[in-house]
Amino acid sequence: MIVLGTAQDGGLPQAGCDCEACRAGRGNPATARRPSCLGLVDGNGGRWMIDATPEFGSQLAELNRGAASRTGKTPDGIFLTHAHVGHYAGLVNLGREVMSGDGVPLWVMPRMAGFLEMNQPWASLVKERRVVLHEMSAGSPVQLGGQLAVQPILVPHRDEFSETVAFRIEGPSRRVLWLPDIDRWPEGWTDWLIDVDVAWLDGT
Repeated sequence: MIVLGTAQDGGLPQAGCDCEACRAGRGNPATARRPSCLGLVDGNGGRWMIDATPEFGSQLAELNRGAASRTGKTPDGIFLTHAHVGHYAGLVNLGREVMSGDGVPLWVMPRMAGFLEMNQPWASLVKERRVVLHEMSAGSPVQLGGQLAVQPILVPHRDEFSETVAFRIEGPSRRVLWLPDIDRWPEGWTDWLIDVDVAWLDGT
C-alpha cells in the first residue's frame, strides 16, 4: 500500500486559504500535501487507487513508480469513497482529452453510480466506456487479483449526492482501515479497529 495523499479535498495549500499551514505550504513545497488517496499494489504488479483526486496525475505517477510499472498507464481500477469533489474530480483524466481510458473498472456504491451516470462530464466517461461501473454493497468484500480484498463500510458524512464509505483492505499479511471522511463517530465505531494493523482516520 502506498499513501498518495492525506489532506482535505483541496490539498495543502488550499486555494484561497491564508491560514498559517497554507502560507507555509506556498513558501515551502516540502510541506505541501495532496488530497487523501491510497494506492494498492499486489505481488503481480496490479495497481488500484482509492479515490481520484484533483492531483490524480502526480498520484498515479507515484503509484506506478512504487509498482515498477510503466508511467502513464491507467490504473487497474479505482474505488470511490463518495461524491465530494476531492474524491472523484480526477476521473476527468480518463476522458479522451487526457488518458483516453479504456474500460477502467470503477467500484462505487449505488447512489454514486447514479450520480456519475446522470451528470456530465462523468456520464460521458460511462457512455464511452472510458470507465466501467461496478456497484459495491456495504460489508461485501471485492476481491482483487487473488491477494487483496477491499470491503466498503458505510460511514456518516454529508451525503448530498452519494453514500460515503470507508474501506477495510486485507492483504496477505496485513489489514488496513482507510477512512478519509466522517462527520461523527457512531456507536460501536471502535469495532472497525479491532482486527486491523493500521488505521488512517479523518482527523478534521
